[in-house]
Amino acid sequence: MAPKSLPVELADKIAKLAWVNADVAMLQSCALVCQVWQSASRPYVFRTITLTSDAQLAELEDILD
Repeated sequence: MAPKSLPVELADKIAKLAWVNADVAMLQSCALVCQVWQSASRPYVFRTITLTSDAQLAELEDILD
């Protein structure tokens, strides 16, 4: 018998809960479970970025152009 998988909606709710609780380690772990969980976690893992220099900002601008 093939293993059953969780509904995508449940993976989405778990990822959102981890983001609301600022649990970055949990989000990163969720992203490693499988492709469905990675898709659910990705928007929260990359919701914010931190740039510490003008050079990083310039590099990001180049990527986005």
